[in-house]
Amino acid sequence: ASGRPAYVRALLVSLGFVAILIVVVSVSFVALSSRKPAVIDEPPQEAATLSTPEAAPAPPAPQVERKETPEELAGHVNELAGQLGDLSENAVWQQVADLRKRIDGLAVPSAKEPLSRQVDAIVVAKLDIQAQNRIERARGLYNQGDFGRTLQQCQAIMDFYDRREIPELVSEESQGSLLLAEARDMAAAAARLSDPSQRYAVRGFALFGEEVFATLFDTATGDSLRVKKGDRVAEFSVEGVDARLRTVTLRRRNETTTLYR
Repeated sequence: ASGRPAYVRALLVSLGFVAILIVVVSVSFVALSSRKPAVIDEPPQEAATLSTPEAAPAPPAPQVERKETPEELAGHVNELAGQLGDLSENAVWQQVADLRKRIDGLAVPSAKEPLSRQVDAIVVAKLDIQAQNRIERARGLYNQGDFGRTLQQCQAIMDFYDRREIPELVSEESQGSLLLAEARDMAAAAARLSDPSQRYAVRGFALFGEEVFATLFDTATGDSLRVKKGDRVAEFSVEGVDARLRTVTLRRRNETTTLYR
């Protein structure tokens, strides 16, 4: 080696350094390639949201009024017809007025007339029920000789059928027409018999001790009645019996009637 020239030795030394440098660089590169990159924990970032102004609420959709169908209304009419015996007169008239208004508002014109006739029949049926109840009471009062209250019951029946359009709804052959005719006849008889001067006839007088009695004939019942002051005769009270004047005075509420022999 000592026999080599100096430049050769310098070249060899340089090549050695180059080889060593290459090895070092290669090892460093491999080491760096095998290392994992450091992970830096960062707080999660929320997705950016774009704030938009709130939209004004949409106006409510227009409400479309639902029309009642003829079938639905007919159901209500039939329901009322089945309750006539349980409802009061005023309750029936209120429901009848409501049904007539709803019938007028039907969208099907051809259905109005049949439903109106059904409501008319309900009105007449209710009147017949009321009239039947009152005519039975009137008969009882008439048979008892209470003609004043008989008149009241009969007048109520006539008032039933005289109201509004009712006379047009009651045919001559209907139950209502028969009840009305009976009420009129009974009222006429009761009016005549409720007048004591028409009902009673003085037949005579008698003295028993210090009390004076009169004999009255009741044309309504055919009975002969012996009465004295303070007695009651049907709906009348005997206010006085005067054998000298041959009179009997009867009072009903604030009315007095004097009967003469």
